[in-house]
Amino acid sequence: MKGIFSLGDKKPEEKVIPMPGLPMDGRAPTKESLEDVLAELCKFGNPRVSNTGENEWYSCMKMFVTGEGVEFEIKSDFKSPTPLQAAQQCRDRMHSALKSLGLKF
Repeated sequence: MKGIFSLGDKKPEEKVIPMPGLPMDGRAPTKESLEDVLAELCKFGNPRVSNTGENEWYSCMKMFVTGEGVEFEIKSDFKSPTPLQAAQQCRDRMHSALKSLGLKF
């Protein structure tokens, strides 16, 4: 028959392209996930994780401490190698800020 062809039993190969800096790049996954860290940050504000280009990540959030009347912004360093590391740094800085206010978290 003209115009009909078959691939037979062969299925086209799926090519997975890993995003650099994420666990698919061959490294073992971490015990703590990005979702876990963001969920913790959400208790105190609205976190944001951004790709700044060239596989560099940044995290920030505006934080308001209820009952204390304190509002401030927390930021990670630019050029974090993964979104998880950027969020973790933001969380660590949030913990330091809460400790300096004498609050338990």
